[in-house]
Amino acid sequence: MAMQSAWLLARALTARQRELDDLDAAGAVAWARHFAPPVGAASIFAHVAMRFDKARPLLPVIRPLPALLTLGARLSSKTTQVIAAA
Repeated sequence: MAMQSAWLLARALTARQRELDDLDAAGAVAWARHFAPPVGAASIFAHVAMRFDKARPLLPVIRPLPALLTLGARLSSKTTQVIAAA
């Protein structure tokens, strides 16, 4: 996420389409659009991991579903490119 954040900032700075005052607000919107879902998903997974006693009933459901790894990767933006393919 750090590299993607840096890319978003560099793109905004080099484009020079906005005044510096607008850049902060635009950067916050771009950051939220790109990173709010994975940060929210990570928060949910962390809370479940910290409360294993409450997550234990989910184990029989989770074990046979390896596709949840793919879903987790999608929710955490591991499968999304910030830079569009040329």
